[in-house]
Amino acid sequence: TYANTAAGTSGQLLQSNGASAPTWVTPSAGALTLLSTVTASSSATMDIETTFSSTYDKYIIAVSGLVCATDGQQLQMLLKIGGTYVTSGYVYFENRTQSSTGTFAGTNESIAGPASFVSVHSILGNVGGENATFDLYISDPSSTTLQKLFYFLGAGHTNAGEVRYIQGIGCNTGTAALTGVRLKMASGNITSGVARLYGIANS
Repeated sequence: TYANTAAGTSGQLLQSNGASAPTWVTPSAGALTLLSTVTASSSATMDIETTFSSTYDKYIIAVSGLVCATDGQQLQMLLKIGGTYVTSGYVYFENRTQSSTGTFAGTNESIAGPASFVSVHSILGNVGGENATFDLYISDPSSTTLQKLFYFLGAGHTNAGEVRYIQGIGCNTGTAALTGVRLKMASGNITSGVARLYGIANS
């Protein structure tokens, strides 16, 4: 005996049930959910905001093609904690491995005491297609009892034409909820670049 399965709703998939008739099901969400996108265009800052919540325990900000307007400037990060971009309480360690004509050398910058910002890339170049790309990880932004931990991994060019592997870890000592991340140059605008905020599924 043959029978027709009624049409499902938009976005559903037809799932085999073995010997039983197939049924329409709604596919489960992936491990990463895109929450927002910020695109720079001669921007003083790139502010990734409004989509941090308790829905996810961990978030990723994926930054690509970031180009500074002024050559040789430091790329900095601020966190929006308690409704304000704070300029104090940052403790971090930044490791920079750079390449000059095929030679790699490691350098470190350790901030033992509270700083007013986080250095993501110390001397970003902008000549002949030089740019930066990195992923920033943030945990438990909605917690009001935990300090805000972060770490980042990526690569970028310096104003000396070197390719630099950048990585860092740190925290802000504030415990209020985090609702935003700001990227900016020490001087000058961000010519271009895209920052995408993803939530990582809890299960």
